[in-house]
Amino acid sequence: CSVPESLALNKAREVYIRILAQQNKWPDVLKQVEVARAGLINSPELFNKHYASSLDYAEAEIYAGNLSVGKNILDRKIKSAVQQYSHKAWDTYEVSIIQGLMALAYSKQGNSIKAVELFSTSLLQLIDSSPVRSTANLEGRKKRILSGYTRQLKSFIDKGQLQVQWVDIPSELFRVANARKNSDIQNTMTASRVRAAAGNNELSGLIRH
Repeated sequence: CSVPESLALNKAREVYIRILAQQNKWPDVLKQVEVARAGLINSPELFNKHYASSLDYAEAEIYAGNLSVGKNILDRKIKSAVQQYSHKAWDTYEVSIIQGLMALAYSKQGNSIKAVELFSTSLLQLIDSSPVRSTANLEGRKKRILSGYTRQLKSFIDKGQLQVQWVDIPSELFRVANARKNSDIQNTMTASRVRAAAGNNELSGLIRH
C-alpha cells in the first residue's frame, strides 16, 4: 500500500488526472483531486505542488460550475508566468492557453464580452505559434478552447451581432474553423498515446492502492 505522501503515488496520480482530462472525464478529475487532498491533509505543500495549480483541476472546476475556484487557479498561473517571463509572458503559448481557459470561464458565467476579448487575444498565439513541446493533453485543451470560442461566436451570430469590440464575428469564425481543422489533425496523431497510457495496468494499480 502506497503512503499518501509518496513521490511515486503523486506523480502517478498527476499522470492519471491528465489522462482523465484528455478523455473529458471531469467528475473523475475532481474525484482524484479530492482523494489527493484527503491523503495529503498533513502535507498541504505537496497538495499545492501537485494538484492545486493544475490546469486540469481548473478546467474541471469550470465545467462543474465552480467558476471562482477555476478562475482563482488560472489567476495564480498567470501571476506565476509573469514572474517567470516578465513582460514577455503575454507572448507565450502557455499564457495564451490560460487566457483561453479563463475565456471559457467567463463564457460559462455569461460575460460574453469579456470572454470574446480573452478568446480573441489567446487565439493570436494559439494559431501563429507552437508550444515548446506538444502533448495530447495540451492539444486537447487547445481544441476545447477553440470549441468554446466557436460556440460563443455562434451565439452572437444567432442574435444578429456581427461585431463585438474589435472582433469581426464572421471573419473570426473562419479563423477559428481553420485552427480547429489543424488541431484535429494533431489530435489524431496524439490520441493513440492517450489510449496507450489509459491501458497502463501498472499506473492504474498504483493509483488504486
